[in-house]
Amino acid sequence: MNSMRSKVWGIGVIWLGLALLARNFNLVFFRDFLSQFWPLLIVLFGLTYFMESGKESKAVGLLIVVLGLGLLGDHLGWFAFNMRNFWNIFWALALILFGWLILSGGAAGKPNLVVMGGLERKGSPWELKSGSFFVIMGGVDLDLRDAVIPEGETNLDFTIVMGGVDLRVPEDIEVHCQGSAVLGGLEFFGQSAGGIYGGRTLQQGSVTAGKKVTITCRTLMGGVEIK
Repeated sequence: MNSMRSKVWGIGVIWLGLALLARNFNLVFFRDFLSQFWPLLIVLFGLTYFMESGKESKAVGLLIVVLGLGLLGDHLGWFAFNMRNFWNIFWALALILFGWLILSGGAAGKPNLVVMGGLERKGSPWELKSGSFFVIMGGVDLDLRDAVIPEGETNLDFTIVMGGVDLRVPEDIEVHCQGSAVLGGLEFFGQSAGGIYGGRTLQQGSVTAGKKVTITCRTLMGGVEIK
């Protein structure tokens, strides 16, 4: 679906170019049409989210469509659209969406809280256990290549608010990554997702390795990188 959004961006660039030409050649009707109806591009961008599976994507799409229709109605004089009210609603919905992501996730093992600080495990052997990590304005750096990983499945669950998580995993184990980002970004083995809302699921390694690490993460205004 990223290709659909890329096309919308392309249409937007063409729209801007046409608007500049209409202004330079004083094509009044064409210029006014382009300047008044440009919020349709926002509506179209929001509709691309409805083509994705998942309630979270559709919620984000609805928010973008509401913004586009509000701007369109304001440009056409149908009603007054207050951007301040929109942003108040936007942040409220962003928090609700992130809260929903937290509820939909499952806690794993021992909880670890990182607030305005850092947690680092690398450089020397350390024992990996299933656990949950709550990161608030902080950072977590785990190098699983130095870890003693038990046989079977190990679950790592991350909830990040305005923070970052950096994970490095060995190549000889099975790794399953699943994440969601609200106003943030994810990068799993070179594949990225993010923006207003982004989700990514990826599996790497041999299923016959005997060791499996499942990483689940959700972030608000933060980032996760797994490599």
